[in-house]
Amino acid sequence: MDSYKLKFQKHLHELTKSEQKVGNYVLDNMESVVHKTVKTLSHEVNVGETTVLRFCKKLDYKSFSDFKLGLSKDLFNLEGIKNTNEMGQLESYIYQSMFNIQNAIEQTYKQLDFNTIQKVAELLKSAKRILFVGSSASGITSEYAQNKFIKIGKNIEYYSDNHMELMNCSTVTSEDVVVAISSSGLTKDTVNATSLAKSANAKIITITNSENNPLTKYADYCIFTIGKEILLQGGSIESKVSQDFIIDTIYQAMLFVDEGEYKQAIEKSSTSIVDKIY
Repeated sequence: MDSYKLKFQKHLHELTKSEQKVGNYVLDNMESVVHKTVKTLSHEVNVGETTVLRFCKKLDYKSFSDFKLGLSKDLFNLEGIKNTNEMGQLESYIYQSMFNIQNAIEQTYKQLDFNTIQKVAELLKSAKRILFVGSSASGITSEYAQNKFIKIGKNIEYYSDNHMELMNCSTVTSEDVVVAISSSGLTKDTVNATSLAKSANAKIITITNSENNPLTKYADYCIFTIGKEILLQGGSIESKVSQDFIIDTIYQAMLFVDEGEYKQAIEKSSTSIVDKIY
């Protein structure tokens, strides 16, 4: 199957000036385009949404989603070539992975808005009920968060089944908080669940890589992670580490807000499992 670059060159003579504008923008920004919506891409290129969709069709993609999948395949292949050429040996590859993890934590820390973190901690402290929403790798982060916050006596919920997630998000109230986690902010299950919770007047906290995506429009507070992701690779380790670091940061902020209140709960939860350890 032809790469995006070859398809673009092959069909160049068929494209209007506006469509060529889209094509050149995509060529220069492939890594970011795979995480954009039609609306976002058309806004950034300054063309209509129909122009973007027509462009995809002319390049023989079935839909905009199919177009992004094609870009992801190209990026996946490029990443594999890059790793082979630059790393070669297993030791070098593992060292690069370690560096990426360290860098993810440092970059996440540098872009933290501590005022937002404090407000989020206070909001969670006063919440009657806290729901974590996330799918796939972000679902694992949500489960980690549930395990973390339950130790301080908070009423925490996370559902790996999307039907359960949707039903519970539809029953929240203005006293509840939903924490929606998605690196790209484009995961439909997460966006739909968050939309339901917003309609029910719950407060919304989003943890995501960018400010301009379908998820953040529902947010009362946004906390940003880092880490590029290629669709075919699933959740990247950088994004996962960045998410976990944010969860730990919020947890520490809650203890800072009122450690005395949570100390007894931590002691009780720790005592409850002491017999499980040899």
